[in-house]
Amino acid sequence: MADILPHRIVRLVQLGLTREPMSSEHIWYCTGCGTCTTRCPNEVPVAELMDRLKADALQELVPLGDVKIAEFHVLFNKSVCKYGRQHELGTLRKLKSPREMLGQIKLGLKLFRRGKLRLRPTKIKDRKAVREMFRRAGVSK
Repeated sequence: MADILPHRIVRLVQLGLTREPMSSEHIWYCTGCGTCTTRCPNEVPVAELMDRLKADALQELVPLGDVKIAEFHVLFNKSVCKYGRQHELGTLRKLKSPREMLGQIKLGLKLFRRGKLRLRPTKIKDRKAVREMFRRAGVSK
């Protein structure tokens, strides 16, 4: 199936056709930064829509072309829920094989030297509030 661009995803949801957008890889590319929502002249909450489609796709076990996309989403949410922020190295360890990680060692060392990749996760003070947000939003963690 050809992938669906974000504007078409919004239109399909408006028409009540959510199954097709849930199988689109584009919903997984959304980082939830909210830029699209802020700039939308029609005030469509696009980022929220993408988050809802992701949650529904995971709940309904919608098959994806690239399983790693959904796996990353779940691992990312677990990390943020646990620490209050993303721990990249922990997520990578679960997502990539040791061989794949060795292939990226040069980049990893560069990021580590610049303080962009931490061996241990850093935690925010009010992790309980983050977990409560996840619970209220009904986001799988």
